Amino acid sequence: MKKGDMSCIDCAVKNCSKMDKTYPDFCLTTHMDEEVLNEAMECYNEDENRKVTIAAAEVEYENYCKHTRVEEIMDFAKKINAKKIGIATCVGLLKESRILADMALRCMVSAVKPEHRRRHRSASRNAAKVSV
Repeated sequence: MKKGDMSCIDCAVKNCSKMDKTYPDFCLTTHMDEEVLNEAMECYNEDENRKVTIAAAEVEYENYCKHTRVEEIMDFAKKINAKKIGIATCVGLLKESRILADMALRCMVSAVKPEHRRRHRSASRNAAKVSV
């Protein structure tokens, strides 16, 4: 695999976690093109991106290690006034996805039933949508 094709998922070093090793050559933490970095940083100044970034930071700040991931998602969705939350699922996680949709309903949001589709071997095509 070429260096340009590698990303975080290819990393065995994980220096970004403990910062006790050397970053690999393909790591964007220390080896990002300056122009690309500046362009990415400018995206944070766009209104919608700024709103989402601040909401995510607030949810983490307010309830870190106090709420479950599901509660954090619901808090985040409310902060950004989301209309729908997509629940990507697969056949192996249908039970859990239904529980998540039920929890969303109990949090005063309404669920949109999954579209009826033909059964397909590709699990990534199964998704439920929850309105908030």
